[in-house]
Amino acid sequence: MISLTKKRIPLISVHGDPAVDIGKEEAGGQNVYVGQVGEALAKQGWQVDMFAR
Repeated sequence: MISLTKKRIPLISVHGDPAVDIGKEEAGGQNVYVGQVGEALAKQGWQVDMFAR
């Protein structure tokens, strides 16, 4: 049986918002990493819900 629902996963960033433009206040390497992890999970079929402080 094939499931038509996507796998869901929350991705929590305690450092900052991964959607912020790099170079702005509190936007650097960890933001890039968290954003790339979310994108990689989405490409594998996960529905990623990102939460930031």
